Amino acid sequence: MYKTSDLARWLLNGEVKYLGRNDFQVKLRGIRTEPGQVESVLSSYPGVNTCVVVAKDLGDGDAATSRHLEGYFISERSEILESDLLEYLESKLPRYMILMRIIQVRRIPVTVNGKVDLRALPDINLSQRTSVKIGARNDFDTKICKIWSDTLGIPLDDIGITDNFFRFGGHSITCIQLIGRIRQNLGLSVTVGDIFSRKTLGKLSDHLWEARQGQLAGQVLIKRRQAEQQDFQLPASESNKEVDSFYLANSLQQGLMYHYLKQGDFDNAYVIQSLYLYKTKISPDHLRIAWDMPKRSTAV
Repeated sequence: MYKTSDLARWLLNGEVKYLGRNDFQVKLRGIRTEPGQVESVLSSYPGVNTCVVVAKDLGDGDAATSRHLEGYFISERSEILESDLLEYLESKLPRYMILMRIIQVRRIPVTVNGKVDLRALPDINLSQRTSVKIGARNDFDTKICKIWSDTLGIPLDDIGITDNFFRFGGHSITCIQLIGRIRQNLGLSVTVGDIFSRKTLGKLSDHLWEARQGQLAGQVLIKRRQAEQQDFQLPASESNKEVDSFYLANSLQQGLMYHYLKQGDFDNAYVIQSLYLYKTKISPDHLRIAWDMPKRSTAV
């Protein structure tokens, strides 16, 4: 019921009352995270003097899925870019510990006890742009922008093709939601790995466009092969029906078709290959005799 560093007290009736944590651990989508570890890595960036990392909720959804990390830092250098800091963190930390946003401040507010006053820290607008917006290049980009807008809850006009999905509040759970909307609206399949490796809208749009072209090419190939099958005739009741969709056979269906076509007097569909390493000299003549022996036995 209780974990290390949980803070509690005994009540007069003998029960234990949970008060909170004795450290600053937070749970992000089921994973316990220590903001101090992120602060340690962020402080190692050249030019960063002081920093603080806090966990916040978006305020418009379930706290278990909307909680994220934000950062504040002090530096005498004004040329430190947020994108450089986030890229540095991505090279040092796992994905779930990466800050959603980080801004430079003149000072970090503290309480009378000298601790960081988290309530006095300025709010960060997650949808605020850190670079010049580049609009959609074509209608397909616009469709992807609309899907992003519905998934992340960000106005459509605020999204550009160079924007990062995870900098706009995306995480592993919203990735699943994004995949579902892409499949529903575009009929295309995409994996979580594709989204993590193609974080910007433009790269994801290019990947999906190539997948769509490959899908269309596959449908054209199927139609061409069906046209070449002169012996295949549809029943009279089906000949006038128009075929709307074509789908490539999966591996199981291809295997069934392969074995069906291989039916005959001798089926060598399965060929078992083995590799043996000998540490002694092999006689080719004896090996040839041993290899031919099963054939002779079959002939007899």
